[in-house]
Amino acid sequence: MESVAFWSTYENLAARLLNPLTPGDGVPEAEVEAAEARLGCRLPALLREHYRLTGAHPGINGAQEFLVEPSALRRRGHKVVFLVENQGLLEWAVDLREAELADPPVYCLVEGGDWTVFSEHLSEFLYGMLLWQCAHGAMENHGIGVAPRARLERLTEGWESLVFFGDSIALLRKDMLLVYSARDTGEKCQVFVGARTWEGIEALAEEFRIDWGYLTADPDDAHDPDVLSLNELSAIMARQAERSRTPWGETLCAGCGGRKRTWADTARGVCSRCGHPLGPPPLDTAAP
Repeated sequence: MESVAFWSTYENLAARLLNPLTPGDGVPEAEVEAAEARLGCRLPALLREHYRLTGAHPGINGAQEFLVEPSALRRRGHKVVFLVENQGLLEWAVDLREAELADPPVYCLVEGGDWTVFSEHLSEFLYGMLLWQCAHGAMENHGIGVAPRARLERLTEGWESLVFFGDSIALLRKDMLLVYSARDTGEKCQVFVGARTWEGIEALAEEFRIDWGYLTADPDDAHDPDVLSLNELSAIMARQAERSRTPWGETLCAGCGGRKRTWADTARGVCSRCGHPLGPPPLDTAAP
């Protein structure tokens, strides 16, 4: 896909599910150029544009998986890792030998494995990752639950279905989004949902008969006490980790700013998202 056409499609989806992109959502070009000077090469043009247009957007680049900041980009042979899974178990990279391609492949490294092609085109990967991040917390209202597979496969009028990352399926209508995996072959599928309004969440629940695992709270009403909000779940996990001194509790990033928690590989000793040294959780997450 040509760059102009791709970014028009991408920005339309971002505006639909989040908000229109603004200049403040991008990384200054000088930071990208400084990273390229340090790496000794230019990044693929499409990846440079991604940094310049969306690289500072916290939802698009940090709701679930973490974009590597330009200052933390490192060469690994011919690869440059630009995105890391939230626990540091997966890494996505471009190959610098293909940097001149208009739309190069994206490679994935699973911890303990080898590099494999994850997506044939960077544009497809970035568009899919936008859907993925929106369904995993970037949208103001979001949740996780299970829904009958038969209901997901029987769409009513107005819904559109998109396949991304090979086996992930996104269902969209207006500013509502539901994502599930085609590999989930049971009678019920795990679903990740997001909506710009609470009414959208309610519409999704009714349309697909979702049983919630956790859910952001209705801003106008007390939510179901049996359903944890994301903030409540994070607080519980942080307290449990601090008490048990698990690797999760010991590898919170000291440099990402307050309550933003980042999982990373303890062996590296640095945050996979921002490159800062790992440290203990903030004091205010400990049990009272």
